[in-house]
Amino acid sequence: MLLSASACAQGFSVSGRTVLDANGRPFLIRGVNQAHAWLPETTDAALPAIASFGANTVRIALSSGEPWGPTPVLEVAEIIRQAKSLGLVTMLEVHNTTGYGQQDWGV
Repeated sequence: MLLSASACAQGFSVSGRTVLDANGRPFLIRGVNQAHAWLPETTDAALPAIASFGANTVRIALSSGEPWGPTPVLEVAEIIRQAKSLGLVTMLEVHNTTGYGQQDWGV
């Protein structure tokens, strides 16, 4: 499933240095990361907790392949659905899309 940039950005816009919501009001991102690529078993419980702390946005770390398996499209759709039902905006971040460059000897 591929979406155009305009479909992905539907409802949000930028005016100068300000992000605006669908109603044209300033949108201040208050959010946290959810490391779904590495800890998918925690996401279902984490999203309600994140919302309960007053966040309005959650960055979901996903995987496109190596060294972790790719995050299935239907799984991503379910995360977005759950976040939306909790009033959270999702920021999807495919963590290793350009390749995983960290070497053990470099740590």
